[in-house]
Amino acid sequence: MRDILPTLLLLMIAPALPAGEFPASIEIKREQAIGKINPDIYGQYLEHVELHEECIYASISDRAHPKADQFGIRQDTASAVKDLAPPIVRWPGGIFADYYHWENGVGPAAQRPTLSVKHTGGKESHQFGTDEFLQFCRQTGMRPYLNTNLGSGTLEEALAWLEYCNGDVSTPRGKQRAEHGHREPYNVLHWGVGNEVWNPGVPGHIDATSYAEKLSTWAKAMKERDPRIKILGVGSELANDQQWDETVLKTAGKHIDYLTFHGYGYSDRTSETPEQVLYASVVIEQQLRKMIGLARLYSPKPDEPIRISVDEWNIRRFEGKKIRRREPRTMLDALFAAEMLNVFIRLSPDVAMANYVFLVNGHAPILVNKEGVLKTVMFDVFARYGREMTGTAVEVAVDSPLSAAVEQPRLAGPWAMTVRHGVSPSPVIDASAVVRDDGTIAVSIVNRHASDRAAVSFKLPRFEPVVSWQLHHQDSYAADTFEHPETIVPVECQLAAGTQSLVCPPHSLTIVTFRRSQETK
Repeated sequence: MRDILPTLLLLMIAPALPAGEFPASIEIKREQAIGKINPDIYGQYLEHVELHEECIYASISDRAHPKADQFGIRQDTASAVKDLAPPIVRWPGGIFADYYHWENGVGPAAQRPTLSVKHTGGKESHQFGTDEFLQFCRQTGMRPYLNTNLGSGTLEEALAWLEYCNGDVSTPRGKQRAEHGHREPYNVLHWGVGNEVWNPGVPGHIDATSYAEKLSTWAKAMKERDPRIKILGVGSELANDQQWDETVLKTAGKHIDYLTFHGYGYSDRTSETPEQVLYASVVIEQQLRKMIGLARLYSPKPDEPIRISVDEWNIRRFEGKKIRRREPRTMLDALFAAEMLNVFIRLSPDVAMANYVFLVNGHAPILVNKEGVLKTVMFDVFARYGREMTGTAVEVAVDSPLSAAVEQPRLAGPWAMTVRHGVSPSPVIDASAVVRDDGTIAVSIVNRHASDRAAVSFKLPRFEPVVSWQLHHQDSYAADTFEHPETIVPVECQLAAGTQSLVCPPHSLTIVTFRRSQETK
């Protein structure tokens, strides 16, 4: 079983380092708090894309499946999602959100229309609609984040959806919800207004000034209807357009709670180096810091700053220009994800939400076919971070060799694909640290080196490492599959007393737990 991990004894490193091993040190500055981590940085994402991708239909929603409940939700999938424990999930997209009219997806399932979708070139049956999504959230413990239709919808439509979700039975839409079998309000608190409207290729594309004015109108009206909600406004892709972000923040800042950021890595396996994949996170962190600076500058209430939501991110697999969503996640993909989570931790609490694309089947931590469910190496990363990397982020100082300069780190997107980026030499070791609420400390370490082990020592007076959890495979493109579900298995190690250093294999993720030394208690 994947959840039963071997317990090993990890030995201290000998003073003389063998060939293929480099020294590194991490100083954990537990008194220098960065900020409280919002668990929503470990969020997930769903979108209605091409039917053959099975990111929702057949994997989550399948009324004919023997394991489906009365809502058509597959209970084997729901069980795996509950084990992953994402705090929040975004739906219905994405680009699809700006084609989606929510009233097509409520009421008796047999009466819902099947319509063509320009975005996907396919059909949408509306069998997985608002009530099914929100029931799925309730079953799995996720909180919902709904994205309104700004592209082809209206403010009245958005307000009606808000009332359907949050209104009591005395309201027209609350009464409608009750007639559909759901008397109690869902109390959805996170609402996005639009998606990537800066992109000429999406419905509802408008300029920054027009969007900012429209966002203000929608956000104000929605908050008047329900003052509890949080509104997410669209930021520029990868924070590449300062004028866009400034315009949105200046005009609509007093009405919104988050500015969104989309950042994708990508891998095609054929023309890349692993460094181009892994060091893409360095560029994304630089761009996030730019957006954070603007959000701080233009937040109307310093005590309630506008936060950043990275509400789309992942590492995409490409074959030529075609996205290969269904390919299993590799060890290299898992390392990129760990680096991104380290970025979000280092940028807490300014980065207050992130949504990984997708939860199921599309570059996902969970793969589902007709017969069953597979928890991939990406599942291991999210599940461990969600349990272990919580509390307050603290500063770390990493001393490790530097990489060579990396030309064109692998970034996906309209802007990223056309602009050359370069990353100057950066530490080979990537790390983040948290002080948990119980006083223990966790440190996450990614060794980006493709062939050399890292001999990592720690500087954390009065604490000692007691547990190490590690992901590694000698083949960086190894993946868990239905045929070979335990190709990459995490190893949890109980550490010998007095251990102050660890070996991190090449292309590995290690999470170490520290407790106060016995002699200092």
